[in-house]
Amino acid sequence: MKILKFISTLFFGIVLGVALTVGGVALGGYMVWTKEGSIGQVTDLANQYVGELPVNFGDDIKAMSLGTYVTSVISLVTDIGNAEVSEVENFLGTDFVSKGLSDVIGIDQAILQTSTFGNLGSTITNNLTVRVMQEKFDVSLASMPVFEDPDFLDSPIADAFPTLEQKNLDAFIDVVYDADVLENPELVASPQLLQSLGTTPLVELSSDFGTILNDMTVGELVDVNVEEGPDQSSKILIYLSDKKLAELDIAINTMTLSDAIDITEESHAVLQAIANDSLESLGDTEHMTEVINGLSLGDFIEITEDDEPILQALKDTSIGELSTEVGLLTVGDIFDSASEGVLSLVPDDTMIQDIPTVLSAAVADTSLYTLSAVGLFDITTPGVATRNTVYNSTVEDVVNAYAASMLPTQMVHWVVIYDGVLPGWVSLSPLNNPPFQYVNLQTLLPGGYITQVSATIDSVLTNNVWKISQNTLDNLHGEGIEADHATVFFPVGDIDIIIGDDVVADPPVNTFDRAISFHMGYLDGAGDLSRVLVGNDIRIVTERGGYIGFTGVTNHVYADADNNDDFTQLIETTNEPEFTFKMVKKDSESPEIPNFLLEYDPS
Repeated sequence: MKILKFISTLFFGIVLGVALTVGGVALGGYMVWTKEGSIGQVTDLANQYVGELPVNFGDDIKAMSLGTYVTSVISLVTDIGNAEVSEVENFLGTDFVSKGLSDVIGIDQAILQTSTFGNLGSTITNNLTVRVMQEKFDVSLASMPVFEDPDFLDSPIADAFPTLEQKNLDAFIDVVYDADVLENPELVASPQLLQSLGTTPLVELSSDFGTILNDMTVGELVDVNVEEGPDQSSKILIYLSDKKLAELDIAINTMTLSDAIDITEESHAVLQAIANDSLESLGDTEHMTEVINGLSLGDFIEITEDDEPILQALKDTSIGELSTEVGLLTVGDIFDSASEGVLSLVPDDTMIQDIPTVLSAAVADTSLYTLSAVGLFDITTPGVATRNTVYNSTVEDVVNAYAASMLPTQMVHWVVIYDGVLPGWVSLSPLNNPPFQYVNLQTLLPGGYITQVSATIDSVLTNNVWKISQNTLDNLHGEGIEADHATVFFPVGDIDIIIGDDVVADPPVNTFDRAISFHMGYLDGAGDLSRVLVGNDIRIVTERGGYIGFTGVTNHVYADADNNDDFTQLIETTNEPEFTFKMVKKDSESPEIPNFLLEYDPS
């Protein structure tokens, strides 16, 4: 608007000057005003008398009367905004407007002349390039890629600056893309965020940056290296690399533990169990309790064959069942040395909760010899006459005997066995005393409690050998009336007794559940030839333990140690038969010993 005001003022000044000058010279103002061509005549006279005017009217203007000229000028000025520059310059008789502007701003004069004064500003902006603007007006633009772009510099300012917001971010800041580095390895790639935003127009960044950012993935914001090696990114970054920022909350909550860390078959069992659980579920107490309860003790700690028995027993037990399973553990599960000390009296399959009851019963039912053997107490070696009684007695037996003021000799269980008729010498011997009981083997035959077999003795086949088995002991004094645990047999009457000659029978007849001893010390004096044949692999399976003795071995006790079915004189340490007993020991430092004491001709 200022330039229009300037042109209008200038225009009126020129018109007024011309009019006054012409009017003064012509001295015929009226005629000049109305006469056609008076403008040409007047300007010619002015040039002649006043001097060359700085105007050069065209023929069309010169042909006008002054009145017509003034009227036309007033009309132009009245609507000067719609008047073209060339039209105004025609009436002014000079092109100083278009020429002056062209010289100043570098726009082609012809372009300026075709513009109206009202559109002169837009004509300038639509034709003035950024490059010319910089050169003509010494304008300095910021050092940005866009301001160094030839296309931008050669664009009119009307097009260049309004469209800046449509340009990408990388037009304003230098962004080195990964592709650029591939082409030129000397370059250094820009941060991933810049690379991701580099191709985004400014208008979008300014108007909806939040949406743009939320729609970007983590991999577009930071460098994520998925290739294995020392520079590989963390598993969490790799997992999140394709997740949008707007979805991070969901992505993190649904991320599994194996997405975050490496979990293999070599990893801890707990990690393997929760490998596919989401991080959100890991914070769920109920879920984690269920997971933990489902794992075994062996999943939490490494348990080997060298560890304590209780750990080995519970290795495969789930945590949730520990409280129940612990109560079901047995002695063998817990104690590595259950064969030591008093625990050796308790069967390995005894549950922990039953130990007090079972142990109490075991101590009550165990012989003094075994209790001494396992280290419960020390016992002075009894004399030969009472050894069988003392060693085979239980604590209860001793207490009861003490309470009844009984001597050890009164606690014996001596049984004289014979075939049909007692020999006469018995009535005259110590065997004819109240402590002795008598069993006629013939009375056991009808019930099948005893049998007679043949056996080879010193290479001579011998018939009618009495075979004593467990069945015999169970019914020794009649059907269901058992032999006592400390029974000492006194064979008389030239009879032959055999025990344990059949190791293949089912059940094996060489297996016994109590201690039995044989005393032949009276036989030689009476000339009695009774013999006891001891087979091999005699198994005494009682936990009670005790004492077994063979007295008067010479000429009366024979053995078949080599299982060749020929019994020969038993010679201690030479052809002793094999007895199998439960093995016990006092402590871990003690050697194992049988829970029975076996003696030949004790002294």
